[in-house]
Amino acid sequence: MDRTLPSVVALALNGSNVDTSPTGENRVSAGTGVRFIAQFSEPLRGQSLDAADVLLVGQLSGPHGAALDYDTETTLHLDFGALPEDDYTLTLLSGDNQFEDVNGNDLVGNSDSGDFVVSFFV
Repeated sequence: MDRTLPSVVALALNGSNVDTSPTGENRVSAGTGVRFIAQFSEPLRGQSLDAADVLLVGQLSGPHGAALDYDTETTLHLDFGALPEDDYTLTLLSGDNQFEDVNGNDLVGNSDSGDFVVSFFV
């Protein structure tokens, strides 16, 4: 039985690599669309992924919806359109029927909750 946990191996924000450290200084220019592209270490259960598995929350502006496209076995595209100036947290939820591999192994997170979390500023 496969017990290898899937992980995010690359993450780009509007074409630039994302610093996933807690002190990362990821910035997007105001008035431009926001697009994340994530590469995973192995195929995920793409059929179970939907926008509810992704949280984007602005410190002042609150939650924002995503257009989600899992277009290959290991690539995820998230489009948010233009966002107001704010500090944002993007979370990929790890768990059953959320971000997990085809064998049911949950995504390796980088936070205490087990989810994958990254911050950026507009």
